[in-house]
Amino acid sequence: MLSYVQTAVDANRGIIVSRYGWSMGETARSSYRPNIDETTWSAIEAFVTTAVTDATPRVAYSATELMGAVSRLAAWCHTNGIALDQNHVFAAATIERHVKDGLDNYSDASRGNRRSQLRRVGEALLGNAPLAPARFTAAEPLRPYSPADIAQFSIWVKAQTTPELQADARTIISLGLGAGLAASEIGALRAADVISDKAGVRVRVAGSRPREVQVRREREEALRSRATELPDDAYLVRPARTSDAKNFVSNLVTRSDRPERGPQTQRMRATWLVHHLSAATPVAVLMEAAGIQSLDALARYVQFIPPVRPASAREASRGD
Repeated sequence: MLSYVQTAVDANRGIIVSRYGWSMGETARSSYRPNIDETTWSAIEAFVTTAVTDATPRVAYSATELMGAVSRLAAWCHTNGIALDQNHVFAAATIERHVKDGLDNYSDASRGNRRSQLRRVGEALLGNAPLAPARFTAAEPLRPYSPADIAQFSIWVKAQTTPELQADARTIISLGLGAGLAASEIGALRAADVISDKAGVRVRVAGSRPREVQVRREREEALRSRATELPDDAYLVRPARTSDAKNFVSNLVTRSDRPERGPQTQRMRATWLVHHLSAATPVAVLMEAAGIQSLDALARYVQFIPPVRPASAREASRGD
């Protein structure tokens, strides 16, 4: 139960703030069950609980709401190498980058709500403190997988204990490395969304970024075979399920056998993007396939393109 509830007007911002007592926040935090892998949660839990404890009495959101928002932000920062201190995590630039890149499977309305929650937490915790923009590294993309990394995925596939689980694992890898799909897009794909013709295999993606994506040649057969053996309305991953949970694919990898050998969908997407940039895929074609609207999203990956030999660079620059 609430130990006390006090409603007050924040004179600085002119809004009503609900101030919850300690037992309310403590109950919400102690009962919170994150949709985050255990390794990441152990690294961010102390930071998250401290931030929520400090911010909850001064914002118009409950501790339960803030635990979800702050946990996801902190996990994203941890994955992207951003120091877990409040000045960096709750900097306006960090929040914007997280909302743009880390919540790409959310609707516009949900992203807007999450942005508001995190901004209020930042205001409550930082006030007018400097945000140290010079040290901000949120724009750094995830590093693509190397060929050696990708070779290790076969160990993860073989570690799964049934043929069906192995098929799920191969499908996740094929859609991530072969089509650059986000986790939510992989989880929503059904057999009928795999289209095969003389020009190869393409997948039809729904959701917030509807599009068709041509699959890379080396991943075609795995997807073609998977789609052929399933009813049209069956999901490609875990066909028997009846719902499309938001974090389904990420949770599946985390809870699989040998998860340390498993893929991360964001890094597979980065690998796919860098492959196409390195292969000089036309930018307009790549942007459409990736479901992105801004060149900034591609420019961040240029640093990973292998260097070009001087002779090849001259030939390319010379043109036809």
